[in-house]
Amino acid sequence: MSKDQYIVALERELTKLNKQIDLKIIRGENYSFESRKHKMLKEISKKYKKPTFFAHIFPMMLKY
Repeated sequence: MSKDQYIVALERELTKLNKQIDLKIIRGENYSFESRKHKMLKEISKKYKKPTFFAHIFPMMLKY
């Protein structure tokens, strides 16, 4: 699985989890398990979307 496919899969899982959390909030049920899983997936997603050091430096070097 490529990095892009992994990010798309993470986003799909987050969307599905958000729907589950919303339904549980509407029903008044406990959603602590889902919220922990959501937090973990968001951290993983942020890690993979974070630009690398060279992605910041390289464009700056091309300007000069």
